[in-house]
Amino acid sequence: MNTEKIISEENIIKEKESNLKKNYDPFLIEEKAEPLYKEKIDSGMSNLAILQETNVNLSRLQYLVNNLNTQVIRLRRDYVNDYHLSYDPACEDNKQFEDELVEFRDVKLPEYEDKIKDSYDKATHQFKDDFIFKLRGSIEDVEDQIENLNKALKESQFGRDLYKFTVKPSQVYRRYYDMLKDDLILESGDDESKFIEKYKDVMEDLFRQIVDVGEQGDKTSELMSNIEKFTDYRSYLDFDLIVYNIDSGEEQRLSKMIKKKSGGETQTPFYISVLASFAQLYHVHDEGELSNTTRLIIFDEAFSKMDRSRIKEAVKLLRKFNLQVILSAPSDKVADISELVDETLVTLHDKNSSCIRLYEKVEEK
Repeated sequence: MNTEKIISEENIIKEKESNLKKNYDPFLIEEKAEPLYKEKIDSGMSNLAILQETNVNLSRLQYLVNNLNTQVIRLRRDYVNDYHLSYDPACEDNKQFEDELVEFRDVKLPEYEDKIKDSYDKATHQFKDDFIFKLRGSIEDVEDQIENLNKALKESQFGRDLYKFTVKPSQVYRRYYDMLKDDLILESGDDESKFIEKYKDVMEDLFRQIVDVGEQGDKTSELMSNIEKFTDYRSYLDFDLIVYNIDSGEEQRLSKMIKKKSGGETQTPFYISVLASFAQLYHVHDEGELSNTTRLIIFDEAFSKMDRSRIKEAVKLLRKFNLQVILSAPSDKVADISELVDETLVTLHDKNSSCIRLYEKVEEK
């Protein structure tokens, strides 16, 4: 026993210990396996029971490993097929895939991030210099036009009423209006960064409203509606017409009273607006060569909802603006209008022909 068997068994043990150290992680043996083995021995389990339990656990673990490995290979194969790569999906290590991950993460991704940042900065500057600048210019133009319209209306009286246009920032889109009108937008170079930093969130929100396609269907329809709305300078403004009564001193806003007034009363502001606009267009209040204009206006179905007194005031206002007007009016208005204009022509027609005659009012004897 001492010279043969014991020595043989000791050699076998040493060989197994050597294989154990060579094939397994020393940390796993010392910190995990041996304490677990001692714990099971102390609990009364035999070596045979420990071996059987370990074999069962090993079989279960190998099944899980094989299952996971199959999933990994399938994912690798899909990746290789999608991107037309020559990698081996069944390779034992993951080196090729890990190397590609490192290249994307540490090399290409930072390059893409730099390009994205550069593109975003360029888009932001372009958005500011083109889209926002044009909106600001349009708003300033219309505010100047309103001021000129009010100059044309200042001395023009309709009956006992005076009219004045107003234009104010839209309360719904006030944050956009404030950005458009901020003088920081006029800065250039490094100074424009103040504007971009101040309105970064507002610009992103406005930009998203007109470029975020989203899903198909209703989303696309909503996008087209947003584009039409947010590229129109009028969306950022609220317009109104104030009527001031000379006798009572009261002021009324057209936006408040338009649904409460009669047809003639609501038609009057329309003519006031049109006449003031043409007076501005034809430079009737300017001097010199600039005021040498045609000053022609053509109205179809003129004064259709006005009574005689309002028609009279409208024609007086036309003359006060020094405008030349051609009116096309329904026959029931001929008697009211003919006394106020220089000449009246009547169109007569039957089934097969038509003619024009000079209208003359015959006095009854």
